[in-house]
Amino acid sequence: MPVDRSGIHMADRSLDRQKKHPPRPCPLCAKMSIAKFRPFCSARCANIDLHHWLGGKYAIPTEETPDALNSGAENQRLQDGDSDESV
Repeated sequence: MPVDRSGIHMADRSLDRQKKHPPRPCPLCAKMSIAKFRPFCSARCANIDLHHWLGGKYAIPTEETPDALNSGAENQRLQDGDSDESV
């Protein structure tokens, strides 16, 4: 039976993980999740979720406008002494 670096049998460690993290339904399709792709049931669902994050579907709402965010970053950069002017 394979043993990891800490001397614990891999099968015992797997059982411990199952007790700590019982299978739950996939948040996208509701099939039971598997440890390899937790909390998802497959690589497909994990990739779909990643696409949603990268596409902005899960964006956190804010009261600030994009212009206010950009001007805040510009003001911070100027306060730090960085400027676009070349001497």
